[in-house]
Amino acid sequence: MNIDDFWTVIDTARIDAASASADQGQAFASALVDRLAATSKRTILEYQQRFDQLHGGDLPLGHVGSRLSDRRRMLR
Repeated sequence: MNIDDFWTVIDTARIDAASASADQGQAFASALVDRLAATSKRTILEYQQRFDQLHGGDLPLGHVGSRLSDRRRMLR
């Protein structure tokens, strides 16, 4: 995933979360999970790789990654 696509995913998730009246951090995480769950496994892995590159590999997706796994299971 190139850097522009990476930031597009993040920016669209932020826009989706902006209208939520709940906790903005939680709303963003949910919107990001929804966006990534709608893509292919390859795109998700590319997103993770780009994320790790930008954060020095120290910050895995953690909560978002586990929520994404749950969401993908629900979509099957």
